[in-house]
Amino acid sequence: MGIRVRYNERRDFLITTMTVVNEADATTNIAYAFPHLVNGGGYATQVILFSPSSLPSSGTVRLYRQDGQSLGLTLR
Repeated sequence: MGIRVRYNERRDFLITTMTVVNEADATTNIAYAFPHLVNGGGYATQVILFSPSSLPSSGTVRLYRQDGQSLGLTLR
């Protein structure tokens, strides 16, 4: 895992963790979970999904509320 720390243009302190991924590894059909996404109270979460450029990619992103119900959000 890596940690990135910086200040943005507004001098807000930003910190994030990054999972180390070898892009040369073969892709798998493993499901991943992001247990905590925050938005509000001065916090926000950005998730970046990627795949090696030489391989086609597809998948499904599902978002759920704390009670397990589907969260109706539009992703951009």
